[in-house]
Amino acid sequence: KKIYSQIALVSEKSAWLPVSIAENFALSQNLAGIKDVLAFHELIDTLPISQHNKALIDSLAELLPSQVELPFLQQLAIIRALIANQKFSC
Repeated sequence: KKIYSQIALVSEKSAWLPVSIAENFALSQNLAGIKDVLAFHELIDTLPISQHNKALIDSLAELLPSQVELPFLQQLAIIRALIANQKFSC
């Protein structure tokens, strides 16, 4: 049981609601029981990636998932899974 709490499953085609990427992230934090929900740009600032990549990801915040290319959605799904499991801290 302990090991399952440390696993995040991300499928090739992750499920996204038809709301903005930022709203999807806020909802996933709420569903994970995170009390202090961070805004999308605050979450992106915590990522251990270059400023260029942070700006690129942050620029997707107001887009609907249907407007984002699959490789970016896959990267966002991984970030979302890490945050939802509360194992992501930088």
